[in-house]
Amino acid sequence: MAPEQVAGDPTRVGPACDVYALGAVLYELLTGAPPFTGSRTEVFRQALTAPPRPPSAARPGLEPGLDRLVARALAKQPADRFPDMPAVAAALAGWLSARRPSARRRWLRWFG
Repeated sequence: MAPEQVAGDPTRVGPACDVYALGAVLYELLTGAPPFTGSRTEVFRQALTAPPRPPSAARPGLEPGLDRLVARALAKQPADRFPDMPAVAAALAGWLSARRPSARRRWLRWFG
Protein backbone atom coordinates (compact mmCIF):
# COMPACT_ATOMS: atom_id res chain seq x y z
CA MET A 1 0.00 0.00 0.00
CA ALA A 2 1.43 3.35 -1.03
CA PRO A 3 2.18 5.86 1.73
CA GLU A 4 -0.60 8.19 0.59
CA GLN A 5 -3.07 5.32 0.93
CA VAL A 6 -1.74 4.45 4.38
CA ALA A 7 -2.15 8.11 5.36
CA GLY A 8 -5.78 7.96 4.23
CA ASP A 9 -5.53 10.82 1.76
CA PRO A 10 -7.98 9.94 -1.06
CA THR A 11 -7.09 13.09 -3.00
CA ARG A 12 -3.58 11.73 -3.64
CA VAL A 13 -4.61 8.23 -4.78
CA GLY A 14 -3.96 7.65 -8.47
CA PRO A 15 -1.51 6.11 -10.94
CA ALA A 16 1.40 6.75 -8.58
CA CYS A 17 -0.14 4.20 -6.19
CA ASP A 18 0.00 1.62 -8.97
CA VAL A 19 3.65 2.47 -9.61
CA TYR A 20 4.36 1.99 -5.89
CA ALA A 21 2.57 -1.38 -5.94
CA LEU A 22 4.60 -2.52 -8.94
CA GLY A 23 7.76 -1.40 -7.15
CA ALA A 24 6.79 -3.53 -4.16
CA VAL A 25 6.15 -6.56 -6.39
CA LEU A 26 9.44 -6.05 -8.22
CA TYR A 27 11.22 -5.72 -4.87
CA GLU A 28 9.77 -9.03 -3.71
CA LEU A 29 10.60 -10.74 -7.01
CA LEU A 30 14.21 -9.59 -6.72
CA THR A 31 14.70 -10.33 -3.02
CA GLY A 32 12.18 -12.99 -2.04
CA ALA A 33 10.73 -10.71 0.66
CA PRO A 34 8.45 -7.67 0.75
CA PRO A 35 10.04 -4.24 1.18
CA PHE A 36 8.66 -3.94 4.74
CA THR A 37 7.96 -6.61 7.34
CA GLY A 38 6.44 -6.83 10.79
CA SER A 39 2.98 -6.31 12.20
CA ARG A 40 0.47 -4.41 10.13
CA THR A 41 1.08 -1.31 12.25
CA GLU A 42 4.84 -1.65 11.80
CA VAL A 43 4.53 -2.14 8.03
CA PHE A 44 2.30 0.94 7.77
CA ARG A 45 4.76 2.98 9.86
CA GLN A 46 7.64 1.88 7.65
CA ALA A 47 5.67 2.68 4.50
CA LEU A 48 5.18 6.21 5.79
CA THR A 49 8.63 6.90 7.20
CA ALA A 50 11.37 4.40 6.32
CA PRO A 51 13.03 3.69 3.00
CA PRO A 52 13.23 0.00 2.18
CA ARG A 53 16.66 -1.63 2.16
CA PRO A 54 18.07 -1.67 -1.36
CA PRO A 55 17.35 -5.00 -3.07
CA SER A 56 21.09 -5.55 -3.45
CA ALA A 57 21.41 -5.63 0.36
CA ALA A 58 19.28 -8.78 0.37
CA ARG A 59 20.69 -10.13 -2.86
CA PRO A 60 24.32 -9.15 -3.39
CA GLY A 61 25.34 -8.89 -7.00
CA LEU A 62 22.23 -7.09 -8.21
CA GLU A 63 23.13 -4.17 -10.37
CA PRO A 64 22.87 -0.67 -8.88
CA GLY A 65 20.53 0.33 -11.70
CA LEU A 66 17.89 -2.03 -10.34
CA ASP A 67 18.32 -0.59 -6.86
CA ARG A 68 17.72 2.90 -8.26
CA LEU A 69 14.72 1.78 -10.33
CA VAL A 70 13.05 0.07 -7.37
CA ALA A 71 13.85 2.97 -5.04
CA ARG A 72 12.21 5.41 -7.45
CA ALA A 73 9.10 3.24 -7.75
CA LEU A 74 8.91 3.02 -3.94
CA ALA A 75 9.53 6.71 -3.28
CA LYS A 76 7.49 8.11 -0.40
CA GLN A 77 6.22 11.10 -2.39
CA PRO A 78 4.14 10.36 -5.51
CA ALA A 79 5.92 13.16 -7.40
CA ASP A 80 9.24 11.37 -6.85
CA ARG A 81 8.00 8.14 -8.47
CA PHE A 82 7.71 7.31 -12.13
CA PRO A 83 4.72 9.26 -13.47
CA ASP A 84 2.96 6.19 -14.87
CA MET A 85 3.41 2.56 -15.91
CA PRO A 86 4.73 3.36 -19.40
CA ALA A 87 7.55 5.31 -17.72
CA VAL A 88 8.35 2.28 -15.53
CA ALA A 89 8.32 0.04 -18.61
CA ALA A 90 10.64 2.45 -20.43
CA ALA A 91 13.05 2.50 -17.48
CA LEU A 92 13.07 -1.29 -17.30
CA ALA A 93 13.59 -1.54 -21.05
CA GLY A 94 16.44 0.97 -20.86
CA TRP A 95 18.08 -0.93 -18.04
CA LEU A 96 17.65 -4.19 -19.91
CA SER A 97 18.99 -2.87 -23.22
CA ALA A 98 22.15 -1.67 -21.48
CA ARG A 99 22.90 -5.16 -20.15
CA ARG A 100 25.11 -7.73 -21.81
CA PRO A 101 23.22 -10.25 -23.98
CA SER A 102 23.64 -12.98 -21.35
CA ALA A 103 22.12 -10.72 -18.67
CA ARG A 104 19.17 -9.95 -20.95
CA ARG A 105 18.57 -13.68 -21.45
CA ARG A 106 18.63 -14.27 -17.66
CA TRP A 107 16.24 -11.35 -17.10
CA LEU A 108 13.85 -12.63 -19.74
CA ARG A 109 14.01 -16.13 -18.31
CA TRP A 110 13.14 -14.78 -14.82
CA PHE A 111 10.53 -12.23 -15.78
CA GLY A 112 9.78 -12.73 -19.48
